[in-house]
Amino acid sequence: MTAPCGIACFECIAFKANSNDSIRKQLSERLSMDYEKAACEGCRNRNGIGFLSEKNNIFPEGRCLLMNEKGECNIFYCAEQRKIHNCSECIDFPCDNFQPMADRANRVPHNLKVYNLCLIKKLGFEKWASEKAGKVWVDYMTKRFDS
Repeated sequence: MTAPCGIACFECIAFKANSNDSIRKQLSERLSMDYEKAACEGCRNRNGIGFLSEKNNIFPEGRCLLMNEKGECNIFYCAEQRKIHNCSECIDFPCDNFQPMADRANRVPHNLKVYNLCLIKKLGFEKWASEKAGKVWVDYMTKRFDS
């Protein structure tokens, strides 16, 4: 599963926690949240409702900047309204919804979105998913900018 914004759910630890009890336990402990809540089903399965803000109140302000007051993702709903699978298919891509933010970039992979969507557009979804998404995720989460 991939979110309309380009986040590769299949690479995300919170998504992997659905099928791996060890990962779910680690995530639960690391984020100090109930074990039952320590997994994300992906925004497509949650009708655009954000996992981190709605279930677990990870954001001190109460919500992600890209979510409305109900915890619904603006990017998800935009893609739904335009009837597109992901934002790389949109004539208005990139739009202001993809403004990068440094805030919490080490924990929330929003800054990967534009890069992933550009790769999807260039390589095609299947090739991106099988050849590139995993490396991009690992590099983002583990490599240093100065390396």
